[in-house]
Amino acid sequence: MTETTEQTAGTDPDRPDKKEGGVPEADAAGMLGISRGTMRTLLEHHAKPGDTWREGRRIFVRVEAVEGLRGAVAALVSPEEKNAAAAPLCAEPEGACELVVARVPMNRKIVLAKNEAGAEMRVRVHSNVNFLPGMRLRARRDPNYEDVYVLEGRSPRYRGRW
Repeated sequence: MTETTEQTAGTDPDRPDKKEGGVPEADAAGMLGISRGTMRTLLEHHAKPGDTWREGRRIFVRVEAVEGLRGAVAALVSPEEKNAAAAPLCAEPEGACELVVARVPMNRKIVLAKNEAGAEMRVRVHSNVNFLPGMRLRARRDPNYEDVYVLEGRSPRYRGRW
């Protein structure tokens, strides 16, 4: 009885604990300034066995492995591209910018809008039922997602009109 409880309660000596320097994969990708998909690809090619592990539905990465991936990220992206990618799509300092609705997708929680430069971006809204292409709206960058904006203010009360 004690052997089975020790086996289930004990951890593999090769797999570190979260307390021993593990960072969630999404946070590690944010530290490196890359997407989770790119992070996953880099880990497949450059990580050693034991650098990543799973706890529940989350994937953790050793801090040392994240530091080791910095060189691989620098080789992938030139400094000019990195600065261009880090620049926000909105030029206004507070992050709120004026957009024009381009399309209204089936998903009722988002609207696809374009900025002055013509770049299309997703805007989260309460309901897209009353939005029509060509409507102007103000949105700010969502701090949790790099390519999503949030509608500033209320949704239109009537179809096509504020």
